[in-house]
Amino acid sequence: MDDTRTSADYGDTEIIVFRVSDIVAGLAIDQVREILKPPEITPVYSRYDYVVGVINLRGNIVTTVDLYKSLGIAGENRGGHIVLVEFQDEHLGLLVDKIEDSITGRAENFSPVPGDVNGANARFFNALYKREQDLIAMLNLKAVLLGERML
Repeated sequence: MDDTRTSADYGDTEIIVFRVSDIVAGLAIDQVREILKPPEITPVYSRYDYVVGVINLRGNIVTTVDLYKSLGIAGENRGGHIVLVEFQDEHLGLLVDKIEDSITGRAENFSPVPGDVNGANARFFNALYKREQDLIAMLNLKAVLLGERML
């Protein structure tokens, strides 16, 4: 799925909420295939520094992406979970620090993204979701996984 949603495209939807460094991020449930505790990641050569390796998931090889590197965030990914997504007919694992929640998002709480989100460029996000206690930055999978690298 090549997801390039905008804040106006989100209706009422279930959101998987996770943390990447200081960023509270989210994906709509229809973008998430599975959430895993990371098995052993086998390093592989890639021309992209954000690809950390592959995992064997029930006999299927899944490329694993470090969101710190993909988002341009300083620091080291603690890799507490892998969020499995489908992008351009391929399953990919997104290495995140922590899964925080699953919530029902209401359409009226989505808004456009400002210039940056805790140091990450706004192009990596489709929308912000306002919760009582914080904001959830909705990931733009196309920008995160391709960005300017392949354009």
